[in-house]
Amino acid sequence: MFTNWPEEALISVGTGSLAQDATIDLGEDKDGCIQMFKIIHQSVEQIALRYLDEMGRIMYVTPTSYLELLSTYKKTLATRKKEVGEAKQRLAKGLEVLAGAAVEVAALQQKLTDSQPELERTQKEVAETKIVIAQENADAKEVKDVVSKEEAIASVQAAEVKAIKDGADADLAVALPALEEAVKKVKQINVNDFYELKGIATPGAAIVKMFEVVAKMFSKKPAKVTDPKKKESDPDGYFELAKKELLSNPKKFLQDLIEYDKDHIPDALVAKVKPMMELEVLSEAKIKSASGALVAVRLWVNAMVTYHEVLKIVGPKRATAAE
Repeated sequence: MFTNWPEEALISVGTGSLAQDATIDLGEDKDGCIQMFKIIHQSVEQIALRYLDEMGRIMYVTPTSYLELLSTYKKTLATRKKEVGEAKQRLAKGLEVLAGAAVEVAALQQKLTDSQPELERTQKEVAETKIVIAQENADAKEVKDVVSKEEAIASVQAAEVKAIKDGADADLAVALPALEEAVKKVKQINVNDFYELKGIATPGAAIVKMFEVVAKMFSKKPAKVTDPKKKESDPDGYFELAKKELLSNPKKFLQDLIEYDKDHIPDALVAKVKPMMELEVLSEAKIKSASGALVAVRLWVNAMVTYHEVLKIVGPKRATAAE
């Protein structure tokens, strides 16, 4: 027959168990939790006695049961702390991305809004001219008609500027989310994956072709391959180039992707890269099978191409609005 622990023992063991784990900091809730452990254990002891009286069967509530209760609580607490911490990190990253997008959109809106004062000044000048003409010349009707036409033109220009602004906003709304998602994925890349890629002796076709695209994006040209073994898998030397200039410093490579000058990508470069990204060897499935890190790089390239194509539409609209 097991002897039930007294309250002092339950409290002492509970206190000691929590003190053993430095990661558990319950603060002012510590004493309350220890009392909870004691109450739970003692309530089970009482149920065991009732079970014996009513059913005539013995159920043992041992000190081990109490230790298991403490262990289960600590494991559950650690799991929940980890889940909440990870959720907090994801939320913080999401808010950071949204804040950056808001700044960019505000800057664009400000540029388009700056054209409004000029139009307002033109309308004001037209109105003043109409008054002067009416006062100085009885035959001002002819001149007034001319001024009215100018006023109509100014109103049309104001409507055109608004249409341009709305169109630019809509076009950017297509490219910015993809761009933000690509940068987010790049930031989440584990640099150790790139170190593993660097160690590959015989790269697959998907890896070689992906680094060929990246090399072109950074205007890097490989050296001629002379090693027969390397030439079989990397005939043009793009993987060898990547190992020497990109994968040698993965952190810098990731930073270069994030800080890439997306607003000045040459048309000729996009004309080369876009057809390559449509090849079967660079499909999402092929890249994912070859390397998890390159999935984010592929997403980044597609986002750069999309942003460039949208910018070709938005750029002239910005120039027209400014004029």
